Amino acid sequence: MTRASRAKRALCGLALLSGAVALAASCVPVTEELNPRGAILIRTEPSPTTRGAPLTTSDGWTVYVEDIVVMALFSAGVGDVGSGNIEEQLFRASEPTEAIIRAVQAGPAAAQLRYTRWRIGRPRSSTEIGAGIDEGLRARFDAVGDGETLGNCGGITPNFRLGPSLHLRARAEKGGRTVRLDLALLRSRIPSMTVRSVDIRANDLTPAPFPIVAEELFKNEQGALVFDDLARADSDGDGEITGQELCDTRVPLVPSQDADASPDADANPDANANPDANANPDANPDAGANADAGPTTIPLVEVLRTRANRLFGP
Repeated sequence: MTRASRAKRALCGLALLSGAVALAASCVPVTEELNPRGAILIRTEPSPTTRGAPLTTSDGWTVYVEDIVVMALFSAGVGDVGSGNIEEQLFRASEPTEAIIRAVQAGPAAAQLRYTRWRIGRPRSSTEIGAGIDEGLRARFDAVGDGETLGNCGGITPNFRLGPSLHLRARAEKGGRTVRLDLALLRSRIPSMTVRSVDIRANDLTPAPFPIVAEELFKNEQGALVFDDLARADSDGDGEITGQELCDTRVPLVPSQDADASPDADANPDANANPDANANPDANPDAGANADAGPTTIPLVEVLRTRANRLFGP
């Protein structure tokens, strides 16, 4: 050991005994963090239609989204494994919403956003409920969804333990006629998760924007904006489209592009953390199917649910 190294060793020992923190810290060898972590800031970005701007459809309707509220799960994944915490929120989609996913492994990762559902009657924490959600609206998510009590509507067995995922209030006008929607809908029987690829930096906050695109609720399988299909469901002509009417109105089955692109529900890393994930029987597309209606048509409510899978953007 050289004279210089012996002197430094003695000085470090003296610093530790005397409590000289700054000097003692300089004596600690520099090492790399064994498991570097960072965080993701997931932020929703509502489109003009989501914020209430008028939407003109190709079949001549002007649609106004008056309110749209979402029950969603914010999470992150690295490869096929979940990373960091998860955050469940009930939020108004017309306003930007943020969630921070902490302790995500540094490197390539995925920010994730998907629908979830409340277990009916379970106590809620204040962190789960976004600003501006009043008791009446909250209660819509703590009860069965519209159309869900009608018995196997859309091939979905009623579930009296879990609430809906989406509340939509909208009106459409055409040629002096006004039609309104005020519905609380469960998610589609086809599970869907929207993913954004991000590169996590250790000890840093990485942004991950997610658009909220209410226009997708009125876009058919060919990509055209339409409302005639929903308007036809108003069978009694009272200007209000109900869950019962959406179930009774059947339309030709068109293969959905979401079916192949949708991640497998079992591959979702947060499935075990969310008690509702495996409790939902509507993952089975054949459950309670209506054999009398034939295989070539489906209830219109199922079309609307499938479109809702695209709400969080492509």
